[in-house]
Amino acid sequence: MGGKMKEKPSIRDVAELANASPATISRVINGKYRNNSAVRRRVEAAIEQTGYTRKKRIKVSGNLLCISDYTEYAMHGTVMEQELVRQASFRKYKMLTLHSGDAAVITEMIREFDIAGVISLSNKSNIAVPVPHVTLNSYRVDIDQHHHAVDCDDAAGMKMVVNCLVDNGHRRIGIFGAGVMSMEDCHPRICFIPRIFKNAGIEYEPELYYNRPFRRDEHAQVIEQAVDYFISLENPPTAIIIPADTYAPSFYESLRNKGLKVPDDISIAAYDDEPLAVLISPALTTIHKPLEQMSAEALKLLLEMIEGGSQANRRVLVAPELIVRDSVRKIGKS
Repeated sequence: MGGKMKEKPSIRDVAELANASPATISRVINGKYRNNSAVRRRVEAAIEQTGYTRKKRIKVSGNLLCISDYTEYAMHGTVMEQELVRQASFRKYKMLTLHSGDAAVITEMIREFDIAGVISLSNKSNIAVPVPHVTLNSYRVDIDQHHHAVDCDDAAGMKMVVNCLVDNGHRRIGIFGAGVMSMEDCHPRICFIPRIFKNAGIEYEPELYYNRPFRRDEHAQVIEQAVDYFISLENPPTAIIIPADTYAPSFYESLRNKGLKVPDDISIAAYDDEPLAVLISPALTTIHKPLEQMSAEALKLLLEMIEGGSQANRRVLVAPELIVRDSVRKIGKS
């Protein structure tokens, strides 16, 4: 009763009992071994004795394509690609991947592999394909006007960050715009900031928003300039929100170089919950993006389109989670 449950017999168990190779067992099972031979009879007897049953081959319903041209957030792309492949296999589809945004290459691959539907992991929301298409993690609030889309609810995530800071007594909150993000842009981490501040009971002040374009290899220099700007204000912020965890190490270093500590002198809150968020000190308070759930929702939406026909453009927003760590401290109300 308490013994270990016997594992399901394998083709090697049959081969050992029948004194034959696994390849021979496979040929007998597939009907490719001559009839009435002694070997064949021995193999059949071993199959019956072991109770071996052949694994059923899963029939693939069709090919899908994941298009990814991620560069800055390669980890995000990898996590979502892997989850899409896994989820597709559960639904008896094969998910192929293409790391290119070239329209000609995409069109050729769709034709050559008879692709039934596409999920694009790209900020390029204008990718046009002749099959059902879902955009995943698009970073824009206007994407649903043109495509089926699944995104993290970044506006809700930013609201969580602001409320966390306000609940800890912060009223002067700086925003680092990360170059490409402006209040007029459609990026939900930025464009809803004035409204979120107002709903949280604090005033949005334009002087607390720092933004200038920069190349990826310039971000440390620009962050140093941002820190200089914030601490030079007559009434500097007590906390700074940065729109991606990847900028946090440079903020920490720049503040240390100026004799300031996180969070003793200034609190930092961020977005994405990258692995580095727990590797830096102090560990970063940030928003966790549910990449696996987003991927599952994108595949679900795509298969609804493929299997159920056309429908009006839809956008699915998946709720993020606030991860409170050590980079935010409580202060007295000012």
